[in-house]
Amino acid sequence: PMFSEDFHVREPRWDIAWTEVIVGVDWGWEDAGVFSVIGVQGSGRDATCWVIDEVYETHKTISWWTEQAKRIDQRFPGAHWYADPSRPDNIDTLKRDAKIRIEPAKNDREGGVGAVADRLVVRQSDPEDEHTRFSRLYLSRRKCPNLIREMGSYRRKRDPRNPDRILDEIHDGNDHCQDSTRYALFSRFGAPSHAIASSGGGW
Repeated sequence: PMFSEDFHVREPRWDIAWTEVIVGVDWGWEDAGVFSVIGVQGSGRDATCWVIDEVYETHKTISWWTEQAKRIDQRFPGAHWYADPSRPDNIDTLKRDAKIRIEPAKNDREGGVGAVADRLVVRQSDPEDEHTRFSRLYLSRRKCPNLIREMGSYRRKRDPRNPDRILDEIHDGNDHCQDSTRYALFSRFGAPSHAIASSGGGW
């Protein structure tokens, strides 16, 4: 429910100098495999993340994915990659043949979904000024059509015995861009902070 296509889908300024670039990887064959490329502006939990490119394909061999990884690495040398840990053989292949910095992602689904949702929350730096609304996660319309589609359809399951009750369990399927994005964001930045300010100017 945090996602609004009207608000979160936009292009970054052409002259942004990324603090870093991270890439999430979800493996697939019949289901799509995905690379999600994320530009990071700023640092730490307050960084703004822009999903600026996606590679989304079915029925592609690891050699094909290796060539895609090389292409992304040429554009963003030094990017840090976080991959679905279910295929350590593929991770080893990309590390060896594409010569990228890749590691198994943290695969806590609830934690990852929470990390993405927290970055989608619309905040407002000045409560009196609607123009100061901002998010910490944006998606490129031009480059990320599959992630935008998945964001609009990502849902938790309903209780079959009580349709008004929403369960904790998330629907499987149609979530491969979502998975690659949460792998990168959760592995790099961790779960949302639950700290509560008890003093200072914001108290």
